[in-house]
Amino acid sequence: MPSRYNQKTPEELVKQLKYKIGGIQPNHLVELQKYSSEQQCIIGFRSVENVAGDWIAAGYPTKSFHIKGKSSSWGPQAGFIPVEQKYSKVQGSRFKVQGSRFK
Repeated sequence: MPSRYNQKTPEELVKQLKYKIGGIQPNHLVELQKYSSEQQCIIGFRSVENVAGDWIAAGYPTKSFHIKGKSSSWGPQAGFIPVEQKYSKVQGSRFKVQGSRFK
């Protein structure tokens, strides 16, 4: 349902956006907007690597706030949080993954 400030539905707003906004899937944005409108609240979050967004779309969970390791943006572990942080984006920053894993 459109709010009094914006006469567009959440679905209409999402259609105007790029496919992924910080790794967030469009169907998630619609549900977040609906919840935010119902609860009259603002929802904030941090974006994820584009390759992590592909894993989230495939059903993999996101990391909790209790996990302090950095994700990887390179190699076969791109989009995951490697147990050995030498494979993370911090240590392997010279090996960047370009584009999406599932295209």
